[in-house]
Amino acid sequence: MASDTPTQIISVPDTPNGKGATNNADSHVNMQFEVQPIHAKPFPDISKIEVFSGANFKRWQERLFSTLDVHGVADVLTQSMPAKDNSPEGIKLLQQWTHANKVCRHTILSTLSNELFDVYCTKKEAKEIWSSMIAKYTAEDTVKQKFVIGNYYKWEMKEDRDIKAQIHEYQTLLEDLKSVQIELPEPFVAGILIEKLPESWRDYRRDLKHDFGLMSFNDVITHIIIEDTNRKENVKSQAKEYTSNLVETEDKGRYGNNHSNNKPNFNKYKQTTNFKRKGECYVCGKPGHIASKCRKRAFVNNKKPPKPSANLVEGDEIITVVVSQTCLVADVKEWVVDSGATRHICQDKSVFSSYTPIGDEEEYVHLGDSRTTQVHGKGKVNIKLTSGKTLSLTDVLHVPEIRTNLISVSLLGRAGVKASFESDKVVLTKNNIFIGRGYCNQGLFMLNVSEVLK
Repeated sequence: MASDTPTQIISVPDTPNGKGATNNADSHVNMQFEVQPIHAKPFPDISKIEVFSGANFKRWQERLFSTLDVHGVADVLTQSMPAKDNSPEGIKLLQQWTHANKVCRHTILSTLSNELFDVYCTKKEAKEIWSSMIAKYTAEDTVKQKFVIGNYYKWEMKEDRDIKAQIHEYQTLLEDLKSVQIELPEPFVAGILIEKLPESWRDYRRDLKHDFGLMSFNDVITHIIIEDTNRKENVKSQAKEYTSNLVETEDKGRYGNNHSNNKPNFNKYKQTTNFKRKGECYVCGKPGHIASKCRKRAFVNNKKPPKPSANLVEGDEIITVVVSQTCLVADVKEWVVDSGATRHICQDKSVFSSYTPIGDEEEYVHLGDSRTTQVHGKGKVNIKLTSGKTLSLTDVLHVPEIRTNLISVSLLGRAGVKASFESDKVVLTKNNIFIGRGYCNQGLFMLNVSEVLK
């Protein structure tokens, strides 16, 4: 048989009856053999292909096919053994198919779990194994597809679960969709994640949709994780948050006989003489009585010495006791965040962006040194903070004799602004977004103000 393979001549000693060699020179017979060279080809590296146990068939199929294709043997996955042909080309083709089938079959079986190995190890052709697995697991993927879509549609985020863990679940659902050949557009995936946020994130969800515009899926995840971290920090700070001032509410008509017992009734203190002191009362400025008998003096008939309360802000219906050191501070440019004040108070009329005068005797303020001063007007003040944001205060009382400006924490809260006191500083936030801050100075929390806008 003609062949390009080199012929090797091998001398075989003639040993009659198998009793050993003789010394005769003719005892050696020259015999010619055609020896085929053997090429040991390594099997594919399957160390990075995860063992297939029935899940994620598409992923396993793609990785395995790519590996076999690189080694040039993937054709046998779709081709059966060629028919017998004694021609040199037929013999060579059969040898190539036999080698490729051996490599593919070994590679497939090596990446199967023990249970699946027992099922497919009896099959001798790689094509038979490959076709059988496609028929089985492709049909299963069609059924699985319906469940994956249902799981994605029903998935919701829970209030009592960790946000990061739930985001990981969402990413796993997206990978499940990809495994069944469903890949959603990135804007759609990001938008659904925002909509799935818990109910307590409603305000943040609205801000995320309107303030940041169209974002990528990774950007949305980053924003949510940052927000979650800030919320956890706020929970810790709330445990340390404290109220430094006292708020008391009383009816303005405190001189009647039909009011609660905790309000001073000055009617029972009658004058026992008709003597009228000359000069004006230094509390109200009217003649005919002394300061200790003035009706406008706080705690006039209380025998116990008054506690050190600095300011009393009286409106039409309420009286607010502000426990602070306002009368000891003489910097009218500062703005003090006071949880005891129920109204905003400003000393300088020129900083008001809008102003409405108030008539005499309508509203007035009792100072800590027992003096009384009138509220001259009210209006709006816009404060630009050092953070760059503007804090707009409405219904601010104008009190020229006040020695520092007051910002009411309760009114800030009604506007959705939260004041947190911690470690000698106050931080203002709205919807967990930073607005501004201030620091404690002589016992008062003074806001960092850049300027007052007119």
